[in-house]
Amino acid sequence: MKVALTINICTNDSMVNRAQGTLYEIVYDVTLLIIKNVNDKEEKIIIFNKPPKYIIIEILSQKPNTYDGLLLNYRKQLPITLAFAITKFKYQGATLKKAIVDLDGGNKRVGIYVILSRVQKLEDIMILQPFDWSKLNVTIDSNLKKELKRFEKLLKISYMA
Repeated sequence: MKVALTINICTNDSMVNRAQGTLYEIVYDVTLLIIKNVNDKEEKIIIFNKPPKYIIIEILSQKPNTYDGLLLNYRKQLPITLAFAITKFKYQGATLKKAIVDLDGGNKRVGIYVILSRVQKLEDIMILQPFDWSKLNVTIDSNLKKELKRFEKLLKISYMA
């Protein structure tokens, strides 16, 4: 299953926020499992009352390293999320090899550029469903235009000094 890290764990080894990998195994402490019967039948449910001991993830495009001296960080939840559906805000600034995007969802026009510019080539993006083309005609808010003009004036003044 493809997952993405949600925090920086070890930046030297590219185990950083947004890094994608394949989840291979979740290891639990079996002594902490609770097994219950369901309605006096043979069916049983297993309840995990503690987080897993550890998980095994292979970070994509990274060679495995040894972590003999790595201090264990005790967490209450795993710093991962499923990687098949990620928000545009989470991947702002990232480059993806391939992407499937949904431009029809939501009502905000903000962020369309972020969504469409995550891949390097047009053939590496697939648009999930038809969408309203007017979403691509994004206009800049008037207050933002004023602020950009103010910055432009300040920049000219700083070059003259």
